[in-house]
Amino acid sequence: MKRLLVPIVLAGVLTSCGVGTENARSGPQSRTFPGKQWEKGVIPEFVDPESLRQRIDPELQLYEDAPAVQSAVVVYRGRIIYEKYSPLYTKDTVARSFSIAKSILFTAIGIAIDEGYLNVSDSNLYDGWSKDDPRSKITVDQMLHMESGLQWEEDWDEGDPVKLLTHPQGAAHLAANKTLLHAPGTQFNYSTGNSAILAAYLTKKVGSTQKLNTFLREKLFIPLGMFSTSLTLDKAGVWVGGVGANSTPRDFARFGWLYANDGRWNDQQIVSSKWALFAVQSSATTDEYGSHWWKLEPDTISALGLYGQAIVVNKKLETVVVVNSSPGSDQDRGFSLALNLVNEISPTANS
Repeated sequence: MKRLLVPIVLAGVLTSCGVGTENARSGPQSRTFPGKQWEKGVIPEFVDPESLRQRIDPELQLYEDAPAVQSAVVVYRGRIIYEKYSPLYTKDTVARSFSIAKSILFTAIGIAIDEGYLNVSDSNLYDGWSKDDPRSKITVDQMLHMESGLQWEEDWDEGDPVKLLTHPQGAAHLAANKTLLHAPGTQFNYSTGNSAILAAYLTKKVGSTQKLNTFLREKLFIPLGMFSTSLTLDKAGVWVGGVGANSTPRDFARFGWLYANDGRWNDQQIVSSKWALFAVQSSATTDEYGSHWWKLEPDTISALGLYGQAIVVNKKLETVVVVNSSPGSDQDRGFSLALNLVNEISPTANS
């Protein structure tokens, strides 16, 4: 059974950062933002390049034709200091996002709120819910925190997610017609269906799928230089939202770097800093999940996708790590690699 499992017991992993060797390689590097191309940075003197290589290379050398980690990108202070690709990948290969898309959906909703299209307290999110239907009381906030109360089995082998792309009336229709098992806001249940309803609601508020595509290009993808990103649509022609924001690993790194800077890119506030911080605000139902982002520590968040897709952002270390794996891979293995690579960046980076 393939599920996106809740990360557990990560605090020890993230706080046990080793200093590595002390051989000088570079002095302090100022924080920057990539232009059309990423600037290559020098591995800082407090990071052991051999240790980075030993973390990444064995994962990439498993089997070319079998599920395996396919790429790893390490960004420090806005520069790529290390990246590696399997023989099947290059820096221009578009990787499947799987649930990394949820964090991009979160960002799209935040920008739409900034632009006045909707509000986090909005309810009546699906037209098929009548005024008297208790499901009509579910809010955007509760959907983002995965506490809608709607029935959902997050099983990618035989469960609900496999039906999202093939349902003739669309992903949101499938998810919105699930039974309300719990009062909204009272129980956490990770659900790609919640994201599908949110994506359809966002599309409605913006006006259409075409308008949403234009909105995202102009407000998010073009400013960040995420020119590879494409959205996966369901049978109704609507973005699925919980999956399907496929991008190159480098463009995923751009997205992560946005959150390392509280929603700012160069001199432009892409999404409000308040919304960027909302990503790590948990509800009363769980401490491990924020708003369509996994919450690891106060300074560390992660966008995670099935089969070992990960964007890990550590604001304190000014570090972003992206790992992409081929379908069928062990999701925990890819996520663990991303955490271990963050682990290689010493806390003395900020001294």
